[in-house]
This record gives sequence, structure tokens and C-alpha cells, in this order.
Amino acid sequence: MINKIEQQVEKIAKPIVESYNCDFIDVEFLKESGEWYLRVYIDKEDGVTLDDCAKISRVLSDELDKVDPIEFSYFLEVSSPGEMKLLEDDKSFKKAINKIVKVRLNDENYTAIYGKLINYSENNIVINVDDEEKNIRFDDIYFIRLSGKGR
Repeated sequence: MINKIEQQVEKIAKPIVESYNCDFIDVEFLKESGEWYLRVYIDKEDGVTLDDCAKISRVLSDELDKVDPIEFSYFLEVSSPGEMKLLEDDKSFKKAINKIVKVRLNDENYTAIYGKLINYSENNIVINVDDEEKNIRFDDIYFIRLSGKGR
């Protein structure tokens, strides 16, 4: 259910975010302390401002109210990924070792996998998911970033 909601929201949010000259980074739908949160992460070259987040949040909220992909109450947050930026270089991967990462696969459903980054090489990453090590080739990864979950 959660992946499906995230996919629907991405289809709605991405063009809105891009219309404000920002980059759509990711969407997360998760439950924290008994409340549901829909988080949309955006970025741009010269940095995301509070004004960017507020404008996009208002337009996105109105559009989500029209389409109504989520049948229960939740909090919408639009923000910069901050410390949850994409892992793209050797330095960011080294800093992410033993931290929880979100891996979005490059498959038909853009499947999301959460796990502890154990190791990485030129061709693949190794993450621990539910006490099982998984090797994932970079060719199969749409993106990888720190998740913010499980800290």
C-alpha cells in the first residue's frame, strides 16, 4: 500500500516541484509516533528556501485534495533532503557505512528497500535487510540516500 501511495504522489508532485525550478528528489509515506507523514523532498542548485517549500506545499496540498490518493489523515511536509541527500560519491558512501539507507530500485515499480549499508564497491552495494545481506548492483539502483529511519 505505502509504495503505491508514494508512486501516486510522485506522479502528482514531480511536475509541481519542477514548475518551481526545483528538483524532485523523493517522496516518503510513513508512520511516526502514531501519525502518518507524507514527506516530499526537493532540491535545487542554489539551495531550497523556506519560501520554495511553502509555495510547493500549498499547490501540492490543493492537488492532493482534488485527487485524494490517501483515504485517511496525514501531515504533508515539503523540505530539502538535508542530511538525507543522495549518495553519489565515495565520500558520501564512506560516511553512510553502518547507517540506514533507502534504495529505490530501477524496476517497474521503483521498489524501495531500507537497510543498513554494510559495504560498497565500484559495481554494487551490500545492505543488511532484516538480518540478511543483499548485494545490489548499481545498474539496478534508481537512487540511494540516507533514510532517516531507524536512528
